[in-house]
Amino acid sequence: MLMYLSIVVLVCLTSVLVVKATSESQIARVLKPVLDSKMSSIHSVYEQGGITQVQELIENKSKGFEYILKKNGNIVYSTNASLYEEDKHEISKIGLVSYESNLWYDFIGVSNNLDEGYNLTMLVDIEVLDEQIEIAHKLILFCISILMVGLVLIGSLIFKLRDRLYGINKELSGIVRFSDITNRVERTSDNNEIDELSDNINEVLAHIEQLVDKKQLIANNIAHDLRTPLTRMSNTINKHIDKLEPEAQDEITAQIEKLLEIFDSILRISKIDSNHPLQLEKCDVNCLLTDIFEFYVPLAESKDLDTSIELDKNLYMVCDKGLVGQAVANALDNAIKYTKSGYIKLKGYATTDNIVIQVIDTGIGIPEDKINDVFLPFYRVDKANSDISVGLGLSLVKSIIESHKAEVNIYQNDDEGTVVEYKFKNTRML
Repeated sequence: MLMYLSIVVLVCLTSVLVVKATSESQIARVLKPVLDSKMSSIHSVYEQGGITQVQELIENKSKGFEYILKKNGNIVYSTNASLYEEDKHEISKIGLVSYESNLWYDFIGVSNNLDEGYNLTMLVDIEVLDEQIEIAHKLILFCISILMVGLVLIGSLIFKLRDRLYGINKELSGIVRFSDITNRVERTSDNNEIDELSDNINEVLAHIEQLVDKKQLIANNIAHDLRTPLTRMSNTINKHIDKLEPEAQDEITAQIEKLLEIFDSILRISKIDSNHPLQLEKCDVNCLLTDIFEFYVPLAESKDLDTSIELDKNLYMVCDKGLVGQAVANALDNAIKYTKSGYIKLKGYATTDNIVIQVIDTGIGIPEDKINDVFLPFYRVDKANSDISVGLGLSLVKSIIESHKAEVNIYQNDDEGTVVEYKFKNTRML
């Protein structure tokens, strides 16, 4: 819009300059040096051949020029009998004379004295100039029209390219935001440079997808292959565990369960990241959150933590209820683990565009510079209490939430502690 406005302003300014440049007064200023030069040539003829030579010269005048030759103030020769001395007017500012002058000049020229009392006035017929000016106007208007058409075409091309680039940027943002490398940038049938860029981007995405698939396949195979002998080892140890001391029994059982939990988490993450189809269904969010909250209330109360739940009425969305429940359970479990005193709160509410689920605690919190790191596999903020968690919970949560094309955010609670927020599309508004 700004570009088209600039074009209109440019055309208007050009038109004003053209009109000004072709006005009578401006033409007079432009003619002055031309007329002076021609008069100088006539002076040279006079000096060489006298007044007779001058008279012969002006009798063979060029089209558009008129001459008045006077001696001692009396007209001795005129190429135009309709020009009278009383019609003469001085244009003092620019040293010219005009005949039949009102707002528009009929004739305009210069008047110079020769020797022996002679005076020669050389005039230009403005009507002839008007014809040339009209032709110039038409030519300029034609050029302006061509310029405007060219600018409009260039503007349309720029807008088209901008829209294409905006679309590519939006698609790439979605891919990065939701870690969905299966998506591709759309191309048109124009086969231009933008389409070549789209093809190159898609080729890079396809290569990245292949690498990720290989990584997931390797992780899946390793986890699966190791889980089987671990399960057998666990069964074997359980058969003979009663021969060990009670403390050793507890330690061995805990470590085996921890290993099995790690491999189970790896398998679940790999399954979700490999775009395994979600079991989508209409979910009563109120019932889901209430059931999960009631399950964790006894655990929170055992640590003397206050608990509360705040839910909007009639919250529904389409999702994989099992996976979303697992993500909410993980957030509640972490909140209780890392909160020594204070409260645990579960909230669910709807906005115009989103269904938002929040787990709020007053625990140890997460430093702002570490918030992005907590989603990395095996990362733990509290290194001293690494036995509490295997460090895969939030990696699994991130995979679950992003598989729903949703957002997971973590930020500081106003009362200290942490807020874990899941933001799903409000499918009822779609």
